Amino acid sequence: MREDPDSVAEDAPDEDDAREAPVEAEAADIEKPSYGTETEEGRHILELLEKHQEYAGVPQSRRGKPPAVKRFEVVEHTADVGIKAFGDTLNEAFENAALGMFNIITDPEKVGLTQDFEVMIEGDDLKTLLHEWLSQLLILSQVNGMLFGGFKVEMRPLQFGMGLTGQALGEPADPKKHVYRTEIKAVTHHMLEVREQPPMVKVLFDI
Repeated sequence: MREDPDSVAEDAPDEDDAREAPVEAEAADIEKPSYGTETEEGRHILELLEKHQEYAGVPQSRRGKPPAVKRFEVVEHTADVGIKAFGDTLNEAFENAALGMFNIITDPEKVGLTQDFEVMIEGDDLKTLLHEWLSQLLILSQVNGMLFGGFKVEMRPLQFGMGLTGQALGEPADPKKHVYRTEIKAVTHHMLEVREQPPMVKVLFDI
């Protein structure tokens, strides 16, 4: 039986389509979800990032992307607990230090960003600013019965020392809504560390 040449031509794959197929497959691979969002921990980190970026004024189109490095990690030390915090800038590392501190106290993802508190401090050096920044947040939380989940820090050199203007956004503590994890009594000077490049801070808390 003789085959119709036209039907053979219609069934044969187009040479250009065959060449493009691998490229389309590669693009699909690139767009696959990553960053650990398939795990509960990865999704939780992205939820915290979205909340923080909303407060910091990041446009919606740029939100939700994980940072180049993790934001913070918990450090266990004898009877104390602490954090290492990271960021693309030192301001961001200070913000993440605050987020890490309140992550020890509660679940920041459940904290509404309804009330704004301003913190203005001066210090001789960056270590002093870090200690005072976190201490002031802890005092604001305890005195006003607040929990915080969003932070913004701007540091600047002064004629003598350094200055920090910070903002904390949160809401009144509510046992029916918020998770209570560990009470932090104070920010300590023990093993306090500030590294400018790459930005990293380390602090221990008295619990």
